[in-house]
Amino acid sequence: MGSLTQSAQICVSIFFLPKQMPPLVAFFDRLYGRVRLPVSLERPAASAPFQRLRFVRQTGRTHLVFPGSSHSRLEHSLGVAHLVRNACFSLLRQRPDVFSPGDVEAATLAALFHDVGHGPFSHVYDHVTDVPHEHRSARALRALVPSETGDLAADMLEGKVGTGPRKVLRQLVSNGEFGLDFDRVDYVARDLASVGVRAPFSPEALASSVRAAQGDDGEWTLSVEGEKQVGAVEAFFRARRFLYDTVYRDPTVCRLNRLTVDGLRLLVDDGYRLEDWVDDTVDNLMLRHPEARHYAEKVVKLDTWGVHELRPAIRSRVVRLPVQRSPLSLRYVDVEE
Repeated sequence: MGSLTQSAQICVSIFFLPKQMPPLVAFFDRLYGRVRLPVSLERPAASAPFQRLRFVRQTGRTHLVFPGSSHSRLEHSLGVAHLVRNACFSLLRQRPDVFSPGDVEAATLAALFHDVGHGPFSHVYDHVTDVPHEHRSARALRALVPSETGDLAADMLEGKVGTGPRKVLRQLVSNGEFGLDFDRVDYVARDLASVGVRAPFSPEALASSVRAAQGDDGEWTLSVEGEKQVGAVEAFFRARRFLYDTVYRDPTVCRLNRLTVDGLRLLVDDGYRLEDWVDDTVDNLMLRHPEARHYAEKVVKLDTWGVHELRPAIRSRVVRLPVQRSPLSLRYVDVEE
């Protein structure tokens, strides 16, 4: 590796570590820098269901109001897998008599695939389907990794791991009990960064501080160690509230989401199964649909920054002339043909 340049080292490459450690695949993440995951995840991560997440935006329509918020579910999933793997090693060092390397592999796999079941526009699509995205993720995971490890990871996604030490592993990925898991930790930090706000806590430090606590009743649960990390947990919940108040519930974002839901319902009622589609493909379909087109065009008109990808698709009806309003944005005026 010494002969490789720094830029080449940032690209995807495989490292072989000594002793019993598995080979790792490395990539560069915008939040965590150089990240390494087991090479055993490379094949599932190269599958079509996972790679589809490159084209599903993390925050749905938010990027039309906050232009930086255009990151994908794929990079979020990789970040969650990184954090969960680090947290699992913390548990393994603390309680090697309870947790095993196989548990680490299963939890990391569950973290990697936890969002594969998301439909187009992420949580916006949840309003037009009765099947939770976690169940679709588990179904895809069982099909791609037909093994005991794959089944355990899928059970974690479906919430079937509810007792014993493995409950703590499930809480690392999805913690409905008290809302602290590394899915939420990563998306809060990543979504804050996308709107230019630095997270007031360190996700990696939180992952290193997790512990498996067993109560007097014998029940296992996730906890964190250290007064500093308790403060980080409080900062996490404050930051999450900030995102909901400022970004997710922005009036224009909410209206864009409602218009998108109305358009998606028309497509679903016409028999389209959209859970395996991606954002831009569904946008084009809505613009061609005789009824859903009405909602798609309203979305275009609400596009705050005038950079909606589908503007060329409706030029058959409307000519759009760019007009410079300020150094920060392009606005458009509509000129009927």
